[in-house]
Amino acid sequence: MSKNSEMLKSFFKVIGNNEEETNKVIPNMYCKNFYDIDSSKLRELGINKLIIDIDGTILPVDDINVTNDLIDSISLYKIKQ
Repeated sequence: MSKNSEMLKSFFKVIGNNEEETNKVIPNMYCKNFYDIDSSKLRELGINKLIIDIDGTILPVDDINVTNDLIDSISLYKIKQ
């Protein structure tokens, strides 16, 4: 089964109030900014995937300039399994 179909199945479970699936997509950890993410802490917690929302989270909504520094920083947070 493709990743897209798995995501779609999970989405339908979430909108159907499946608590286990909902807990997979609702954040339970927040950081003041992207650069405060501690990748070693995430590994300790068994977290190996992140959803990073650039538009309005890492950059202002109207900013389309993703800098090389930002790309490099995101690459640093690749979590090894």
